[in-house]
Amino acid sequence: MVYTKVFTEEKIRNIKINGSKIRAINHKLRQRILIFLLESRAKGFDSKSVTDVYVTLRLKSESVTSQHLGILKRAGYVVSKKIGKNVYYSINQDGLDWALNLK
Repeated sequence: MVYTKVFTEEKIRNIKINGSKIRAINHKLRQRILIFLLESRAKGFDSKSVTDVYVTLRLKSESVTSQHLGILKRAGYVVSKKIGKNVYYSINQDGLDWALNLK
């Protein structure tokens, strides 16, 4: 195939990773979640629980909220920490900077 000479396996892997990162933020609900976490951080709250996100944004369920936060986490936009039974999410600034610097 002609493209194998142009694209190394590493380049192809990077294209797939970057595509996944772009797909993760190309969703209105996940954009709302990111904005909520950013606004919360601006108000002095470093992280928010799944329940906080679910209740404040009036989402369908905590399960749906967790799924979307998981997608954002796998894409590198948020980080999580578990305290007791609760999982708290906060913005991963490096991941967000990557998205903001897309050209």
